[in-house]
Amino acid sequence: MESFFRKGSHTLHFNMASVDSQADVNFNGINLYGFCSGILGEVESLWNFAKCFVGGLSDHTHLPIIGSHVPHY
Repeated sequence: MESFFRKGSHTLHFNMASVDSQADVNFNGINLYGFCSGILGEVESLWNFAKCFVGGLSDHTHLPIIGSHVPHY
């Protein structure tokens, strides 16, 4: 895993010694995740995504955060 904190061109070198790894890259390509808004924007996005699922993690309705209820938001 590589993290690049600056925009621009980056060169990556892959060591794929086995035939299976080469065949996998030839079939599926290389998967990359690009964060256009920077790391702070991605952390905020991840937090908002996680909030979609909080509220249904338990069978107890009286628990404030993880209880089984629809969150106010």
